[in-house]
Amino acid sequence: MESKNNATNSTNQPDTKKQLFSRCIDENNMLWIPIQSVNPHIICGLCQGYLYEACTITECMHSFCKNCIVKHLERSLNCPMCAILIHPTDPFVHIRLDGLLQDIVYALLPHVEKEELKRERAYYEKHNKQSDVPRRIHSTNVVQK
Repeated sequence: MESKNNATNSTNQPDTKKQLFSRCIDENNMLWIPIQSVNPHIICGLCQGYLYEACTITECMHSFCKNCIVKHLERSLNCPMCAILIHPTDPFVHIRLDGLLQDIVYALLPHVEKEELKRERAYYEKHNKQSDVPRRIHSTNVVQK
């Protein structure tokens, strides 16, 4: 009898998994994922806020806000997460703006982009600095010479 019960349970397990995943997919075939499960990948390890002007260290692939990593590199040449030496003399050689990651953050959390743009505009108005409206980074931007 025990072996029969075990066989019944093992055949029911895939159905249970299917039910769990089907609950995350709505009638429009959209997959819904709790933001808490994505947060570790879209939060800056330094300021603990959502990534803004995301930059990735190419040596270890850790990502941070641009301002956060620049401030950190004034004190240290190592990655703040794994302590790998980024570069002995010029760490900016191995740091890249990550437009794709930033696009993902803004797609998941559109309010983050709006809040950051408001904050940036307020800064420029307060400091009377001439600047175009702050622009969103895109993964397809090309630097013009």
